[in-house]
Amino acid sequence: MKKYVLFSLILTLASVLYSCSDSEDEPNPLIGTWNYGQPHFEFEYAQDSIVISAGKSKMSIAVEDLKTIFLSMAKEKMGDYFKGITFAADNTLKVNMSLQDGTPATLGATYKLDERYIEVALRSADLGQLTGGTVPDIPKISFIYQLNKNELLMYFDKTYLKNMVAMMQDQLLSLILPNLIDGFDQLPDIVKQSIIDSFKSQITTIFNNTLKLELGFTLSK
Repeated sequence: MKKYVLFSLILTLASVLYSCSDSEDEPNPLIGTWNYGQPHFEFEYAQDSIVISAGKSKMSIAVEDLKTIFLSMAKEKMGDYFKGITFAADNTLKVNMSLQDGTPATLGATYKLDERYIEVALRSADLGQLTGGTVPDIPKISFIYQLNKNELLMYFDKTYLKNMVAMMQDQLLSLILPNLIDGFDQLPDIVKQSIIDSFKSQITTIFNNTLKLELGFTLSK
């Protein structure tokens, strides 16, 4: 009986080790070049409009209008410069892009992959060479990903974007507000700053009312 139990344990251990070895040898499905397809933007809000208070006045932005504006802006900005990603077997990748004058360029990075996330660490030296200056170390970026045959979706979720917005409020608002408010750039500086401060003070409320938020892009082979 003891021999039978010992034999069973050995067989069980062997099968576990074999299955672990099998999974480790599975090929990385991302290896190769993936070409940029289109931006990905999913947004669901608790109301039909986002209402921003600025002093005694209020500004209402329809959620559907916001989606249209954001997708249009993403297509224009992203499609012109971002061309895709090449994943290598040694856990390095290259972001393929086109500079403002049309010159092809690449940005190097390393990546780690698990069942849900792609964690990307951009190479500061490469980024500094592209921008013509010294760039500090950039925190690692974690994308949620979904792979469906020859289509790869990479995006940030609500939690990640909330943290990102908290760190980059001024930069993001300076990019978004001129697209939301007609003539924003022509407003007096004191008025622009008042609007920016109003948005910043209500960002937490906006995120609390956001039911779903995904921002990223799709790639294809």
